[in-house]
Amino acid sequence: MSGNRLNTSKTFLRHMATGKYFQAFDRWTIDRDSAHDFGQISNAARFAKGLRLAGRLADGVIIETGVLPEIVDDSLAQLASGAAEASRSIQEIDIWWHVRACLADSKQQARELLRSPVAGMGNRSVNFGISPLIPGKLRAKFEELNRRYDMSQHGPMMGNAPLIDELGLTDYLLERWSIGGTTEDLITRLRELDARGVHQIAISGLMKDKIGFINTLGTEVLPVVNGSATK
Repeated sequence: MSGNRLNTSKTFLRHMATGKYFQAFDRWTIDRDSAHDFGQISNAARFAKGLRLAGRLADGVIIETGVLPEIVDDSLAQLASGAAEASRSIQEIDIWWHVRACLADSKQQARELLRSPVAGMGNRSVNFGISPLIPGKLRAKFEELNRRYDMSQHGPMMGNAPLIDELGLTDYLLERWSIGGTTEDLITRLRELDARGVHQIAISGLMKDKIGFINTLGTEVLPVVNGSATK
């Protein structure tokens, strides 16, 4: 779609209804639960082209490229490049980073639960080619992951977890697309990511007690990370 058509679509959507708008996979959807934020248009971006598009047009972006230092730097640079093309500042964009998350009794327990979901993130990241940011020694392994990935076992089904173990991708994928472990582990990880430039995180929680997870985040993790409590 051309830039002019995208701008026209953006204007149309702003006046179509009250709600928050997300662009994902070239489809516009409406989050009516965000009716207080009228006309907010966000882009879910996994690749450089999507990030530049978000920089040009979106009010917000949910970045799914991962949170490794070099990935964060590149993603923000792509976003800023798109913003500059539209004479905008990256500061005008509400930036979120999508990761898989798990609160558990130990880091190892969280690791076990996160393996299959991050395998899915890794597989999706190379559906349209291998990013030059993937280390050279891992590129053939990513190609093999994409070739052998079992969509019938996608996400929490755990069927793809042994595959990333076999390929030697587990550590890389967990570090790039997840946060997990005990309360202390989450605090340490979120502080680390904040220092890296990852200030807002959109999470997919991978534990049965999701309400308990949210409560723990709100009472024991985020107040410490934000400096409003001591641990």
